[in-house]
Amino acid sequence: MKKPIIGISSNILGLEKGLFAGYKRTYVDVSYINAVINAGGVPHILPMNEHEDIIEEFVKSVDGIILTGGND
Repeated sequence: MKKPIIGISSNILGLEKGLFAGYKRTYVDVSYINAVINAGGVPHILPMNEHEDIIEEFVKSVDGIILTGGND
């Protein structure tokens, strides 16, 4: 049986200090990844973007989506 592929929405982290100050990183809390794996799914992190055609392809490529929250 094929495991479901579950998309996980990501967040953006702006680095303010260090060697990569000013860079933005896409991230997701590992607890979301572990929850999908523990439930028998395959996690797929969906990068943030504003391109509707790309978002449509994301939706087509997964069996379900988890919309994560922010730091609050």
